[in-house]
Amino acid sequence: MAIEIEHFTAADFDAYNKDTYQNYISPDLAFIVNTKGLSSEFFRLNCPLELAEGRLVRIVSGEVTYIINMQRYHLHAFDVIIIPEGAVLEVAGFSDDHALQAVTLKHLPADATVNEPQMLSLDNHDWQRLSTYLSVLYQTVHQPSFDRQSVRYLLAAMVRDMLFLASVRQHVGDRSNMNRREQVFNRFIRLVNEHGATEHRIAFYADALCISPNHLSNIVKDTSGHTTAYWIDQAVVRQAKLLLAHSDKMIYEIADELKMKNASFFGKFFKRQTGLTPGEYRNKKE
Repeated sequence: MAIEIEHFTAADFDAYNKDTYQNYISPDLAFIVNTKGLSSEFFRLNCPLELAEGRLVRIVSGEVTYIINMQRYHLHAFDVIIIPEGAVLEVAGFSDDHALQAVTLKHLPADATVNEPQMLSLDNHDWQRLSTYLSVLYQTVHQPSFDRQSVRYLLAAMVRDMLFLASVRQHVGDRSNMNRREQVFNRFIRLVNEHGATEHRIAFYADALCISPNHLSNIVKDTSGHTTAYWIDQAVVRQAKLLLAHSDKMIYEIADELKMKNASFFGKFFKRQTGLTPGEYRNKKE
């Protein structure tokens, strides 16, 4: 028997696998209650997507691995991640029993926005607390008419509460818990996310960080286990995938945009990184 919207409680929200639950999508809000049978670009493996809006995602069961702005996040049941607007997200893998719930975050006040992904694990009490927020939001947007500003404030309150929990439990963003080398590496990754598709020289990033290329290379290798060239290549491949999957630009135009020598060089580089030629990757995603 279907549950009436007005009786859709936080406890009901946790029973995600009931077929009666509906997902809600409008120009202002996407609300995923149940991923069962849902086909979406959100779940396509190895196909990066630049998010036009932020997202709050919680894992109900199973495991999901995301690559967000070139950083890997492995999430389990009771994990929550807040993803900022403009982030490039790629689904790297998920278990057969994975299920998640998600809501988009648009037009939030400045004090409820994030610039970098924020991840936290919830206990039973705080999971129910988040369920209550989601239930109130779900009930609100399913009314015949509703105040969009109220939805905005509800989303902002939910995000701020989760960020508060993250700061208390994991000290997310507390730079004093990072050593100097970790801070340099994080600044390097932010620069690569911003410029890596077209700036391929290590010297560019070293100059921006006011250190020598050798010193930067040592820090990146020691901190991440990968070279600076590896991270720059990842940025190039990510942008190439975005252009191949989400634009109709010719291969030579993409090579030119990525500041490659020519289309042939780009093709060899892309195949070395992905195992597919640019054309094969594009055809696979169509």
